Amino acid sequence: MPSTPAINGCLLSCLLAWAGAMGQPGESFAADPKLPGSATGTTWGDYMTVGKVIAEVRSADGDSLKMRVYWNSVSQAKTGTSSRGRRPSLGGNHGHTAQNPMTIARAAMASSKAVKVKTEHHDYDVGFFPDTLVKGAPKAPGGATTQAGDLSPGTVIEAWLIRNKSIPAREVGEFDLKLRAVAVLGFNPNYKADKEDQKAKAPAAGSAK
Repeated sequence: MPSTPAINGCLLSCLLAWAGAMGQPGESFAADPKLPGSATGTTWGDYMTVGKVIAEVRSADGDSLKMRVYWNSVSQAKTGTSSRGRRPSLGGNHGHTAQNPMTIARAAMASSKAVKVKTEHHDYDVGFFPDTLVKGAPKAPGGATTQAGDLSPGTVIEAWLIRNKSIPAREVGEFDLKLRAVAVLGFNPNYKADKEDQKAKAPAAGSAK
């Protein structure tokens, strides 16, 4: 899979049609969600909201999601290069804007010959709690709501990121971010596994919980 996704006419049509059916991203949680207290011992008062991001689930296990975030940044047009830029932090903007995978088509169509909207993706492993809320997910057998670890690859989500308040801001690392809530926005009809999905998850040693 190329580092910067190539979007042809057929794919543009599919993405735009899907995005139109789903509506505008970011509407599922208009503000920091007021969620019920934990039934499994998580003390939410110990955590603070970092922000939210639209992402695509690439894999899930018992304690974390591997999320693919598509970033858009405006740059002068260049030819003969497909390299990706510095990996943006989930905890800050730094000149990049995270995009719903379904809105990439709009950005591609709006770019001019002189100025390009560069789209690139990066994968992030983000942990979750046993009581991380999953909204809009299908019911599991027995009537229970699907848990974060059960989300299938290709699911497009809006993820609320939090961190422990006890960690000084200057020391917050990527593995200190966890999922407080997830809203399922739909499924990417063009999802396809690639070599990056096979990369081993980096160890979280040394990160604060």
